[in-house]
Amino acid sequence: MSSLEISSSCFNRETKLPLSPPLVEDSAFEPSRKDIDEVEEKSKDIINFTAEKLSVDEVSQLVISPLCGAVSLFVAWFQCQKQA
Repeated sequence: MSSLEISSSCFNRETKLPLSPPLVEDSAFEPSRKDIDEVEEKSKDIINFTAEKLSVDEVSQLVISPLCGAVSLFVAWFQCQKQA
C-alpha cells in the first residue's frame, strides 16, 4: 500500500478564494408555480439490463428534466480483477 505525502509548501495560508458577486434580486431564474404546474412529469424509474455499452447521450436524456437546475452524470469503467 502506498502512502500519500502532501507538502505544506504547496499551500499558502493567505490564499483567498474569489467571492461570488452578489446576486441582484430577481435576477436568478426560478420557474414560477405556473411553469412548474404546466410541466407534466411522468415517473422515470428506468431499469434496463444489457450487455451492450451504454451511450452517455442516451443515459443523459433519461435523467434530464425541465424542473432540474442541473444534471451531473458520472461515467466510469470498472473491471473485475478476477477477469483481468
